[in-house]
Amino acid sequence: MELIKKGDNMRVYTNIKTLKQVKRILAELELSGMIEGEKVQSVDLSEILDKLLDQGKLVEFLQIVTKDTETDFEEMEAKEIGEIIQGFFTGITGFLPESLKGVMAGSLKAQLSQKISS
Repeated sequence: MELIKKGDNMRVYTNIKTLKQVKRILAELELSGMIEGEKVQSVDLSEILDKLLDQGKLVEFLQIVTKDTETDFEEMEAKEIGEIIQGFFTGITGFLPESLKGVMAGSLKAQLSQKISS
């Protein structure tokens, strides 16, 4: 998957090595079930945001899935970051058996909707 970033191509990687690293980050955020299509138990949204933003987990995630440590992701627009995140999660559905793809997509959508409405 290719993303355009200020005139440059930014590729999103979805190989096994990347999946392992992303799973570690999701585990640190207590969201590891997301990658497996499981329902995530209750989490503290302010704690997740603290880890994502203040503790740098979002930047670490972006660096991992793009294999880019040179870009200042903190200066990117939210739309660009969203495209990278969406590109990764869309890309990993290729690893899943057909029976899990719908479960994972539904789980992610439901969890994100729940977090936004909270």
